[in-house]
Amino acid sequence: GALSFITMSREQLRANFDVAYLGQEQTKGGVETWHLQLTPKTPQSYKVAEMWVDSDGMPRQIKVTEKNNDTNAFLLTKIKKNERVDASIFKLKIPKGAVMQKV
Repeated sequence: GALSFITMSREQLRANFDVAYLGQEQTKGGVETWHLQLTPKTPQSYKVAEMWVDSDGMPRQIKVTEKNNDTNAFLLTKIKKNERVDASIFKLKIPKGAVMQKV
């Protein structure tokens, strides 16, 4: 998909994209980032992607330019890294008398 590069390792990025460093910039939230441009080496559903990555390697902002020059931009804010999550929030609480059906 168009955002598959977000989860790729450095080696996968180099194998699948021409990566260009466009400089150091701050996102709207004031986070210092490295601005990278990713141009797919093989045809994709988009022309180019830009990613602003913080010093931990966390994408903070993404812009994808489609083949028709439309753009989609994503700004990630209020990121909480390595926060503990209470596992109980994933437990289903099925009301008494509820009927389970196969779909």
